[in-house]
Amino acid sequence: MSPAIELLRRAVHLLAESRGEPWVKKASVLPMIKRLDPTFDPRDHQFASFAELLKSLDSVIEVRKGESDHELRLR
Repeated sequence: MSPAIELLRRAVHLLAESRGEPWVKKASVLPMIKRLDPTFDPRDHQFASFAELLKSLDSVIEVRKGESDHELRLR
């Protein structure tokens, strides 16, 4: 599994655990990834943006539209 996928999975897991529910706000995921790895840049993993990275990982992450932001959870 690529380092980007591992970081994303870890970030979503930690956020979900802290909230006590599986769905987390998309806007909170990248800051958590940056806390886990301050050098993280999606371009280093052949993605133009964080959103593009998320789209490529639909087998790992489920996305739904929330009230004010998209929400993610691990599959």
